[in-house]
Amino acid sequence: SYQTQALTDIKNYAAATTLTITNTTFSSTANDYTVKVSFANPTSFKSLVRFLNAVEGNLPKMQTSLLHLSHVSGGDADSITIDELDLTVSTR
Repeated sequence: SYQTQALTDIKNYAAATTLTITNTTFSSTANDYTVKVSFANPTSFKSLVRFLNAVEGNLPKMQTSLLHLSHVSGGDADSITIDELDLTVSTR
């Protein structure tokens, strides 16, 4: 199924970019569905960018639909907290 394939791909991309997924939640509409992804924080901005590049080049097509992040106070320039990330997976 698209959901199984998308989840497998998301987990593989996260592992390849040293991001740790703590939770995923799916919701659906008529033609696509959204995957809410939670990560262990803090994490690396560079890792997030590599993850998003991999995800958005994926088949089935996935696109970032919501991203909330913040810089870690007292952290280095690359340290961020990802508060929320939603990916829309198109199944058309």
